[in-house]
Amino acid sequence: MSPFKRQEPFRYVFRVPHDTSFFISGRKGKTFQSKPGKGVMLDLSAGGLRLRTSLDLPDETDLTFSFTIADTALEPSGCIVWKRKEFGEYVYGIDFHETTDGEAVVKALKMYAKA
Repeated sequence: MSPFKRQEPFRYVFRVPHDTSFFISGRKGKTFQSKPGKGVMLDLSAGGLRLRTSLDLPDETDLTFSFTIADTALEPSGCIVWKRKEFGEYVYGIDFHETTDGEAVVKALKMYAKA
């Protein structure tokens, strides 16, 4: 697993964790769609997010998320790059794939922060 990636210029840390749903969209080069899971985002940036969930997900798994920020529906996808267990739940570091529109994420976060 990779170390923390904090050199990004804009990372929004939620005061109250923000709900998200997600599904496993791939693993080891194979694409598929699992049943949806639930979790909360602890922080979010154009390049990734930090997720807390009760689910113990396999390392190096691709996930697709679905959430709304400031009335903007977003569906980024990314890969688990680190995980740790905290208080009976799991916290994951997710790096978004290049196909994710980072500008849309930042724009939504800026509107959310102003509200």
